[in-house]
Amino acid sequence: MKNKSGIISCILLVAFSCMSCKEAKVASENTDEIYLRLAKKILDSMNISTEKGTLNIDENNEKFKKFLVTSDPCFSILTNKDFQTVLYLPKVKDNREIQFGGEIWIFIDRNTKKVLYVHQGK
Repeated sequence: MKNKSGIISCILLVAFSCMSCKEAKVASENTDEIYLRLAKKILDSMNISTEKGTLNIDENNEKFKKFLVTSDPCFSILTNKDFQTVLYLPKVKDNREIQFGGEIWIFIDRNTKKVLYVHQGK
C-alpha cells in the first residue's frame, strides 16, 4: 500500500512539474507580447510604422550591451533597473535590407511594464 502511494505521489509530482513548465513558457510569451505592444504604441506616437521595419525583443539585452556606449544618457536612467530592450530597425526602400542608423531602442521596466527611456540612433 505504501509503495502504491509513493508511485502515485511521484506521478503527480512529475505531472505538476510539466504543467508548471508549460505555464512558465506561456507567461513568458505573454510578457514578450506586452513588450512588443508597448513598443508599437511608442512608435505609433512617433508616427513610425512598424511595417516599415522590424521590431524585436533584445534577448538578455545583448545588443544593448554591445552597441550603445556608456556616455549615452540612458545608462544613468537604466542603472539598477530590471529592464527589457525592444529594438526597432528600419528597412531601406526596397524592404529587403536593413539600413545603418535610424534604429530606435525602447527600454521597458520588467516589473511595472512602463517605458523607461527611448533612444534614437542617428
